[in-house]
Order: sequence, then structure tokens, then C-alpha cells
Amino acid sequence: MIKRILLIILILLNIGSDKFEVKEIPYQILAWGRGEDGELGNGYSNHYPSQALISDVISISAGGSHSLAIKKDGTVWAWGCCYLGNGTDEGSYFPVQVLNLSNVKAISAGGSFSLALKKDGTVWAWGRNNYGQLGNGTNEDSNFPIKVLNLEDVIVISAGGKHSIALKRDGSIWVWGDNENGQLGNGTNNSSNIPVKLSKISNIISITAGFSNSFAILSNGDVYAWGDNFYGQLGNGIGLTKSKPNLIQNSDDIIDVSSGGERSIALDRNGNVWQWGVNLFDWSVSPWIIEYDILPFMIENLNDIISISAGGTFALALKSDKTVWQWGCFCYGDPDIMCDCMEKPEIVDNFSNIIKISAGESYALALKEDGTVWAWGADLFASWYYIWPPEQILNL
Repeated sequence: MIKRILLIILILLNIGSDKFEVKEIPYQILAWGRGEDGELGNGYSNHYPSQALISDVISISAGGSHSLAIKKDGTVWAWGCCYLGNGTDEGSYFPVQVLNLSNVKAISAGGSFSLALKKDGTVWAWGRNNYGQLGNGTNEDSNFPIKVLNLEDVIVISAGGKHSIALKRDGSIWVWGDNENGQLGNGTNNSSNIPVKLSKISNIISITAGFSNSFAILSNGDVYAWGDNFYGQLGNGIGLTKSKPNLIQNSDDIIDVSSGGERSIALDRNGNVWQWGVNLFDWSVSPWIIEYDILPFMIENLNDIISISAGGTFALALKSDKTVWQWGCFCYGDPDIMCDCMEKPEIVDNFSNIIKISAGESYALALKEDGTVWAWGADLFASWYYIWPPEQILNL
């Protein structure tokens, strides 16, 4: 804590300089949310959008307690808690480069591990591996990227809480890692430390891993889901966990799905957002009383959406006008938990030109069109520290 406070003081006072100068940076990342593990990348924790000092960023991903970014040169950078892929198992309040990884075109931050898709169609993983989520045939953790076995020609990847899912160019789905809730979709509860093919559905165009469930979007806009369904987050009208893919009801013309563990959201072709599982609107009124919906319903007064992302207790939506909207709760504080809640979607004020969003467990990332990255959200261990709006992530 002393180091963190001292760092803030040094930044604010700019000790050793006659003046404090803010220079324009060509590419920025924005992040906000819970930051006690450094996942905001700005050197300390806050839950207002804060700019990350990183240039040439083209993609971002927010995980459980760490964040990832791809730069234009194909390198990957990570910050937050532990196993960042830089050769140690220690975390960092500032972005560090992931070792021995280049030509990357897609990233996905999971619960405490990460996935990267290279331009040659191979998948690489690092971090915790207690359930085989790295897919290398072992259950040993890795602090640097290792190649996922027997997996080529991949076009989409997604990291869940402790499991992974990949879509190949031929439309086949491959899964590996934790299967306690049937999230691998093979009809069992047996985990796997190597990728296994899911053969129950075809004509897949996209996939998504939730914390302990999985989703697949078909070319006709139908959505299939499997895994944890305790709060109805599979959207099939039945509150029972499913170890095989089940069709989500009321899911026509869906182009994107995002699951935050206990709730899920979807985007249709008309720019409308659908939600099911724990109801973030009811939850925001009283976070200690859980209401949930087992069937998808359309969120009112939220349209022209082009991208969505579900976090732990909140959700984000990106409009075609490049503004960000959010709803649900940012909870923070220790020992007394407090929540800053929004009963309906609200615009993030004075925050524009956003091209990508990503919601983590209790924080969020946003990528501006000029390549800068920003963050905001809640620090569960600093109830005295509440800030708004966004701020830049450092040293990226």
C-alpha cells in the first residue's frame, strides 16, 4: 500500500521536474473498475475511466484480475494479477510484454489465464492450469506462452473462468479445461487438458466462453448454450445445468453473445440487446436480493448497439456513435461492501470515439479510435477511493 500511495504522489507532484507536462499519445487504452491487482494498468486502483499510456493498440481483453492488449506490431502486453506471461508468476501495476509471442491477431483473458491466437491459426496459452485450461496435456501452470496441442487453423478463441473454447475455420468447436458444470458440452463432467471436438452442433460462426458456461452462434442467428445454469444464464427456460448444447429460446438473428458468469447478454442484427440470468436491473436496486430471468428479454431504450460485453455485476454496450453505455453495479470496499448501481443503461459521460469495449470481473476496458486505452470500475479494497471519469493506463 505504501508503494502504491508513494507512486501516486510521485505522479501527481512530478517530483524532480519543474513542471508537469501532458503529452499527446497517438494510441490509447482506457480502463475502469476494481484495481487492487493492477488490472487497470494505471499504477493504482480506481473505478473511473483512466488512460493507459500505451501506443499502437488494436485490441483489448479484460479478465478476472488481469488485462491484455495487442499492439500493431503483433506483440501482446499484460497487466494485473499474476502469470502475465513475462516469465514470472508475479503481477504488475503496469503493462509488461508477454514473452516469445508475436504475430498475434486475437487475445482472450480468462479467470487467471490467457489465450492468444496467432496469424498462422495456432493458439497459445499461459497462466494457471489446474484444470488443464492451457490445453498442453499437463496440469502445470506456465508463466510464459505455450502452444495448445493438436489445434490448427483456428479463427476464434475465448477464455472462460477455467475453461477454453476455440472455433476452427471448418466450423468445428474445440473445448478444454474445467468441466465441473458441463461447460465443455460433451455430456460429461470430466475435465480435459487437451482440446476435444464438440460434435453436437454445426454451422457455427462464433463462440464465447462464460465463467462456467459456453455459447455458440449459428449462421442462421440461433444460439446454443451449455454449462452452468443455476441462475438461468443459459436462457433455455429451464434453471438446470446442461452438459450438452441447448437452444436458447427467443434468440433469433443474434450476432454476438457475452456472459458474465451469472448473467448473459446478446446482440441482434438490428442493434438491440437481450439479457437473461441474474437481472442486473433488479440487482442494481438491491444487490443483496437476487432476481433472475430464465428467458431472454430485450432491454428497452438501448438501440443502435454494435458491441457488447458482460462483466461480473455489470454490462457494457458500444453504440454506433462510438459512445459507451453501462448498467448494473460496480461494487467496492472492504470490509463494508458498497455498490454504485445503475437501474437502467446510462451513457459514460464525456467519453467518445470508442471502438472496442471489454468488461472484466469488476472493471472495464475501452479502446479509443486513436489507439489509447482507458479503464474504470471499483476497488474492493479501497472503499475510500472512488473516482470518475476515465483515466489513462501507464507504460503500455
